[in-house]
Amino acid sequence: MKKTIFKITVDHAIDLITNSSSELFVLEGKTAEIVEDMIKDAYPNYLDEYNAPVSMRDLSTDNLDTYISYDRRTYNFKAETDCSLYGIPAEKLWKNWNTRLGKEWWYPQLTDEGAALVKAKLDPENKMYFMFSKDENPDWDMQEKLMCIGERYHLG
Repeated sequence: MKKTIFKITVDHAIDLITNSSSELFVLEGKTAEIVEDMIKDAYPNYLDEYNAPVSMRDLSTDNLDTYISYDRRTYNFKAETDCSLYGIPAEKLWKNWNTRLGKEWWYPQLTDEGAALVKAKLDPENKMYFMFSKDENPDWDMQEKLMCIGERYHLG
């Protein structure tokens, strides 16, 4: 007879490897105040573990790249593949686009122009807000509450 002593549920396989995680929540609201009120209702002390939410228009190119990289994780960006995104031509999006040929692997990084085009495409009404965790392993119970008001991205 088989006995179970412990049952461990794992959110993501990466948790088994690193036992750490950074989180991103993407929320939507008409104004920053509305978004902040929603967050405070779910998690009053959110600033202990998260940075203040930032609108899409104020998001840095690096943070936007982090967000869209989450969507690209399943893609192999080989040098010869078409790397257009959201209907935006690759040569407008990526740094060093013209130097990718001949490389076995090439990892795309957004240009500032590419970031502006992505922002306009993904959030034309400026209603998206991004809240990144300050450190690794934010409180899971609070993450569950935040998932009721926004989309959670486990960044690893």
